[in-house]
Amino acid sequence: MSTPDFLKARISDDVTLAYVDSWHGRAKEDMPERYTTVVGLHGVGFNSAVWTPLLPALPSSIRFLAYNQRSYAQSSPAFDAKQPGGTDATATYLCDLMEFLRFAVEELGVQGVDEETHEGGIVLLAVSPPNSSTPTEFAEAFAGWIGMYAPSAHADEVAEELLPASGLDALSPELRQLAWEPACVAHGFAWRLAEGADEVQRLAESALKPTGGVALPVGLIYGTRTNGYCLDAAKTVEGWWGISDDAQETGQEQAKRKTAVRKVPGTNHFAFIHEPEAFAKAVVELVDELSL
Repeated sequence: MSTPDFLKARISDDVTLAYVDSWHGRAKEDMPERYTTVVGLHGVGFNSAVWTPLLPALPSSIRFLAYNQRSYAQSSPAFDAKQPGGTDATATYLCDLMEFLRFAVEELGVQGVDEETHEGGIVLLAVSPPNSSTPTEFAEAFAGWIGMYAPSAHADEVAEELLPASGLDALSPELRQLAWEPACVAHGFAWRLAEGADEVQRLAESALKPTGGVALPVGLIYGTRTNGYCLDAAKTVEGWWGISDDAQETGQEQAKRKTAVRKVPGTNHFAFIHEPEAFAKAVVELVDELSL
């Protein structure tokens, strides 16, 4: 498996982030006139090499960037959180993200959105909250992100041995060696938006439920055989968005709503690894729908 080399983005006087660019070394004259840039945001324990299986499946009109968070391969050391719940680490992560996007535009020449055709621009591709190993940890991660948690109502449909590979089992030995950084797990931070569950839910819903005015389009991709708490989260978000399987909408209604969902059948949280073509198709369809 050939992985892109890590490049370096100096986003401030004292912070450098390693990153990959699927178009690194590509001559400017060989680039399409208009293109979309997807910025992949890795999860806890995995650096940006984890996106490698997805890259060949992306169409030629998509440029893929992904940076390593602080403490991951070749990036600056971890931020030393001091606030309860690590909320200052969450804020620092978001500042790093904004600075990397500035670097991508100013230094790499990433295109903005064409106002006439709605082509181009930057898409953020992020995974769900950190994975957990016990029902209690699932509940805590879920509650910190969305404000509530209930045991999954989704019964298993097939035998456990027929489920798609998950976690480290989804990675080939070579990819695991490149992408898995267990020493960084301790530096991961809880995506807790606020201290109380009611406030978490209010913030999450206001962020994910665009209502009129200027709002960033938001898309949701999930595998139909993913963890129960992810399926429950998806149902909650779909409810906020007023989306159902039998909903009939015009293009104008979709554009006004600025939200969309794609399901990847029979797969899970690691669909971008073991079903990269289906995952890439879902990404492209979401971008097209949300660009109306």
